[in-house]
Amino acid sequence: LRRLRGVQTRMRKTNAERYSQRCDTNYRLEQARTFAEFDEIYLPHNMDFRGRAYPVPPYLQHMGSDLCRGLLTFGGTPKPLKERGVYWLKVHFANLLGKDKASFDERVAYAETMIPNAVKVAENALEPGILEWWSNASDDPVQLLATCLEIGTAAKHGSHRMADHDSCFPVHQDGSCNGLQHYAALGRDAEGGAQVNLVPSDCPQDVYSGVKDVVVARIKADAARGDALARVLDGKVTRKVVKQTVMTSVYGVTLIGARQQVHNRLREMGIVDDDQLFQASFYIAKLVFASLGDIFSGATQTMKWLGDCAGQVTLSGQPVEWITPLGLPVVQPYVSKSRRQISTVVQHVTLDFDHRTDSASLHDYRSPQSAHLPNSGDPLDPLRDAACSMLRTPLRLNRSKQRSAFPPNYIHSLDSTHMLMTASACKALERPIDFASVHDSFWSHPSEVDTMNRVLREQFVRLHERDLLRELAWYLESYVGKGFALPEMPWRGTGCRIRSFLSLYFFYRR
Repeated sequence: LRRLRGVQTRMRKTNAERYSQRCDTNYRLEQARTFAEFDEIYLPHNMDFRGRAYPVPPYLQHMGSDLCRGLLTFGGTPKPLKERGVYWLKVHFANLLGKDKASFDERVAYAETMIPNAVKVAENALEPGILEWWSNASDDPVQLLATCLEIGTAAKHGSHRMADHDSCFPVHQDGSCNGLQHYAALGRDAEGGAQVNLVPSDCPQDVYSGVKDVVVARIKADAARGDALARVLDGKVTRKVVKQTVMTSVYGVTLIGARQQVHNRLREMGIVDDDQLFQASFYIAKLVFASLGDIFSGATQTMKWLGDCAGQVTLSGQPVEWITPLGLPVVQPYVSKSRRQISTVVQHVTLDFDHRTDSASLHDYRSPQSAHLPNSGDPLDPLRDAACSMLRTPLRLNRSKQRSAFPPNYIHSLDSTHMLMTASACKALERPIDFASVHDSFWSHPSEVDTMNRVLREQFVRLHERDLLRELAWYLESYVGKGFALPEMPWRGTGCRIRSFLSLYFFYRR
């Protein structure tokens, strides 16, 4: 009976999620139909406190779902693909079909065998058999459909004249676990850098498969020792199970969060019974963290050093702050809050308050400037006085949040710096190129991908040629003041030279 109730709960949740997705999809499609009559649309961006850029429109934008990304192209006059544009369009096509772990030439060869399928999709995407192919062949079916339509249109010029096709289509280049790339560069870590394609190699390295292999080996060893749970999981853990946890490990995911990520993947794959899901996901999450510590010991040490620095800073009563390489000042906004429930005739309202407002009464909020003035009789006077006093009252820092958030926030500030440097350099070229980004995923016109690849590598080298950790240490010591002692600098290698960051597969995924 308990299992039946669990199934009913999950089905209700699934139905509610599908209804929400259907409404969201309809809303995005209606916006797309409205904007389709315009030649160009613009996406203004905001920056968060770390410098990361986000489009202001909440629905139809390139950081959205597969649907949004498949609907949007570059504005302006279409440009001819040329030979290199055809090459990168084929690479993009192969990426969407799941061949993003092969070399670029191998992907192109595979894409050429699939072009007849793309042409059929372009001719009639809803034909039985064709619909099933493109909707199931990729994790991003709408982007695959858009790519097939583009290839089908280009193929009308003839298979040997696709380069003459004028296109506005965007091709994506993603960093391979970009957070770990920044950690490896900060620590000059040759071994870690090799796992995330900073070091040149004949084919792309896949950090997720590397971690999966270590996890699988540990499960086999535990199973051989007689562990019952390990025997259940032996041979069943795949790259997909560990990928999200590896990806988010450098951005501060906790063991609890990692367990939930693994739990979701195991449930989707149906490889573990429901009554074993909790124990299995917790077991795998711990193994993933342990494996990351072995493979990326340099990144782990740097992450710990950043956390220890934040802990020292908060002991002085100040929030953690730093300045990015582009000069953007960053202050972590995490303060302690308390919760208060206010009862009305109609309902109960729960409000969060900064700790600085908890201990003072309304009378205490009279500002010094207004204390000697006669009461004007304005009922808003006490509220204005309260606001003035609150702005002068020190906040009580959330020290644990300041500490745990600093390593991922610092890395986010570096990846946003790299993106902005790349965008500025692309615009400053003698012949500026199309550029868009989704954090560490950079987009350009197929014929301009080679130029974008060169620029993004040059800017990454330019960023990390500086001794960023020493600059950070100097700044933290200077603003906290005398008597402040930072932990000893983390280990940094000498084997991974900056010039080796120009690896062919540094940014290579879709």
